[in-house]
Amino acid sequence: MRLEAARGLKPIRQVNLPLRSWPGGTTNYLYGVYFFRYLEQTYGIAAINELIDEYSDNLIPFRIYSNPRRYFGKNLDQLWQGFERYLEEEFKPQLEGLRSAGLVMGEAVAPQGDYGGMARAMADGSVYFIHDDGYRQPRLMQWKNGRQAALVELRKQARLDVHEQAGVLITQPEICDEYNIYYDLYRYQTATGHLQRLSHCERIHWASWSPDGQSIAAIKANLEGPQLLLLDRAGSPVRQLWQGGPDEQISLLDWSPDGRSIIAAWWRRGEGWSLRRFDLQRASWQTLIADGSVVGQPQYTPDGRHLLFVSDHEGIYNLRRMELQSGATTTLTRVEGGAFHPSQGKRDGAIYYLNFGADGQQLYRLGVPLSLPLPVTASKMAPPTAEKVGREITFSTYSPWSSLRPRHWLPHLVVSPDVMELGFTTSGQDALGVHGYVLDVAWESKTEALLGLLSYSYSNRFSLVASRYHTHQRNGDTDLMRTRQRDFLQADVSFPFSRVDYRWNLKLGVASEGEYDIWHADLVNKRPSTLDNLLGGMLLFDNSRLFTHSISRSDGRRLNLVVENSDLLGGDYSGNTVVADWREYIPLGGQHVMALRLALGWGSDQPKPFQLGGDAGEGLDEIAVSGPRLNRRDFSLRGYPAGLPGLQGRRMQLASLEWRFPLKRIERGWMVPPAGLQQWSGKLFIDSGAAWEQGSSPDNYFTGAGVELLSDVNLFYLVNLRLRLGYAHGFDTGGDERFYLALGNSF
Repeated sequence: MRLEAARGLKPIRQVNLPLRSWPGGTTNYLYGVYFFRYLEQTYGIAAINELIDEYSDNLIPFRIYSNPRRYFGKNLDQLWQGFERYLEEEFKPQLEGLRSAGLVMGEAVAPQGDYGGMARAMADGSVYFIHDDGYRQPRLMQWKNGRQAALVELRKQARLDVHEQAGVLITQPEICDEYNIYYDLYRYQTATGHLQRLSHCERIHWASWSPDGQSIAAIKANLEGPQLLLLDRAGSPVRQLWQGGPDEQISLLDWSPDGRSIIAAWWRRGEGWSLRRFDLQRASWQTLIADGSVVGQPQYTPDGRHLLFVSDHEGIYNLRRMELQSGATTTLTRVEGGAFHPSQGKRDGAIYYLNFGADGQQLYRLGVPLSLPLPVTASKMAPPTAEKVGREITFSTYSPWSSLRPRHWLPHLVVSPDVMELGFTTSGQDALGVHGYVLDVAWESKTEALLGLLSYSYSNRFSLVASRYHTHQRNGDTDLMRTRQRDFLQADVSFPFSRVDYRWNLKLGVASEGEYDIWHADLVNKRPSTLDNLLGGMLLFDNSRLFTHSISRSDGRRLNLVVENSDLLGGDYSGNTVVADWREYIPLGGQHVMALRLALGWGSDQPKPFQLGGDAGEGLDEIAVSGPRLNRRDFSLRGYPAGLPGLQGRRMQLASLEWRFPLKRIERGWMVPPAGLQQWSGKLFIDSGAAWEQGSSPDNYFTGAGVELLSDVNLFYLVNLRLRLGYAHGFDTGGDERFYLALGNSF
């Protein structure tokens, strides 16, 4: 917040949105903490409690702008002006004092990024660090002689340690047994450029090489408390060195150059943070610093005589250095934001660290540090033990019902020349996420029918979806000819296999879809009703990625394969149907993406026919059903209206190519109504497809091309929507120039 004040505070109409610009998703929490501190100091805690109770209890939601007037006599804009003055008074003297004393922070040596990770300097002058710029997957980087190279992709929250000969140790999260995320140990193989996994679901959070590179010290998380383990260089357990208690945490290990001790940051409930050293011969801990400050990220200097660490002494995280024999401690940096993860590669060499700046984190080189004495005190507390702190705990059988009721609602409103739909949407899940549901109910004015969606999922293994919606057919762009109702029901069981970087999911399901005219114009023949009952299987693979600053999925692929049978359960259709859908996302640098799609459909006997055409894409369909669904027959072909006879058949091919590019990040909203615009982007596209009855290939292809303007909109501070305003031109028979407004992505 000090850096936000230095650069200029964000307006309330930006803070209320889910931001992508730095500091991203933490912005509303960051500002919220200080805003409520301001309210408490100015108006008292009772007024805050009344404000929250009144806001949360309104039948008409989201009255965030006018709600404060009752208690503070001001609307939110007026309160925010006072809040900005409060922050200026709090941070301006501190910033002026830092600048007058002179900032000491070294120089940047690598590009700026979002939250990255640790840095390790080596004797040969190289530095290993983790870089996360929000445009791609975090990467292990090597900087040397002014040049940097990306070595391998990592996961968010990865941690590292480096040995000159043994290589790079990585601990990072992985999904285990489908429902757990545990940290495991990896080693980067320089020869192959790949990560070798050394442990499987072992919950190893931190690791450090021994000086000879033959052993590894590791912290393993357990219910009983943290374990300090000795592993061999392949990651196999050798022995347990120490067992902690349930109210203790230790982190950020470093093995001393002489091999006799291990330093770590230590936290204990009721005592806070300290730095402690573990003697490997005596198997005991010695406290170095425990004076009430937040201390951490310790690293031995190459000669083993000093300890580099980070602390918040004097209110700002700066680099510190302790002389281990005497305990004398000095401050090395004077920064406005914060200095983290110090590392020194050779004696008397530069210190490298991550500088927390106004726009993110950046690797810095500190050649000439400060040397200001810093008084710290070692702890006089009793030596830590593994004894459990006695607490009275009661147990009861888990019941989902108390947390399952809905706790919000959103309006459902659709207004068009044809119809008006009015209703509400709500959702909920229990505390453990075992049961989840979405309910959408709407009344449609023209036919006076109830429409909507009900979906339920159990433990990511079973799902049920029931929906009713209307399709409208017009005579060209003028008169409405008919309204047709579709009732859809699908139940399926899933067999997922998930990892952090990708997921497979096999679904076996049953579906039923009935379609019939609910209204038609005079002199328009009524179309017959149809019923399609299906058994099928669905296979999904997905390793596509959406990063912090992405305008769409920007890397990887999604593959869906659906196989269906219409004979076993009866109905108006027969035969088997296979649908394959491949989507590829290729990064072009920055936010630019090349997106490709190939969809193929093949039906035998008399299945429900495929239908190409229309401009809406898949936004609403993907909202209704997560992943592939049975009985999917409608595919968008931009530049052509839905319902053309020449674009119907038992077989189908569809290919799309899109260049997606950024236009402008807005991140501004309104208080009344509660809506905001996050960013503009655009795309150029070309679609080509065909549907036919007989043979292995069509006689003709239908091609369209166009441009779309995309707007990412936030409603009610909760719901993110993508609106697409598009123009498409169909070049072949039945095609025309079409303007459209659609919800959701094209694919």
